[in-house]
Amino acid sequence: MKYEMVDLEAFSVIGKEGSSEEGPTVVRRLWSELQAGLKDIAPVVLLNNGKIKGVWGLMSDFSRSGKPWEDNFTKGLYLAGVECRPGSSAKGWSVWDVPAATYLKVDCEDGYPFREGLARVEMMGLVLSGAVLDYTDPETQKNYLLYPVEFPVLDGEEELEEVKD
Repeated sequence: MKYEMVDLEAFSVIGKEGSSEEGPTVVRRLWSELQAGLKDIAPVVLLNNGKIKGVWGLMSDFSRSGKPWEDNFTKGLYLAGVECRPGSSAKGWSVWDVPAATYLKVDCEDGYPFREGLARVEMMGLVLSGAVLDYTDPETQKNYLLYPVEFPVLDGEEELEEVKD
C-alpha cells in the first residue's frame, strides 16, 4: 500500500447525494446519475487543462457535518461529484464544502484498502478527524482514499520542552 501525507485547501463538490439506507447499490446509482447529468452542471465545474479538476466520492454522517459514517463505517451519506466553484448551485444537485485539512493519501492501485488505511492512521499515531474521501485524479485516472487526520493532543503529563537559543 502506497501512501503519503498531503495538505489540501478547502474546496467544494457538486454531485448526486444518497444514503446508505437506500441499499447496497446506492453508490453505483449515484455515479451513474452524475455521469448522465454532467452537461447540466458544466458551467460550475472546475477544469484543469480542459479536464474536470477532481472527481470525488464524499462521505459524511447523517448530519452532513463531515464526520465519519456511523456503526463501524456502514451508515451515512455519500456524494458522487466533481469539484466546482465555491458557492455553486444547480437544481436537483447537492453541493458539499470540504474544509482544508491534512490527509493520509492512500493509493487504491491494489483494490479498495479502506480498512488498511484506517489501520495505517492508527499505526502512525494519528487521529481520524472526519469522513474518508474517495478521489480520482482525472489526469492519471488513479484512485485514492484520503483520510483526514490530526496529530493527537498531548495529555497534561506530556509537555513540550522550551527550546533555548
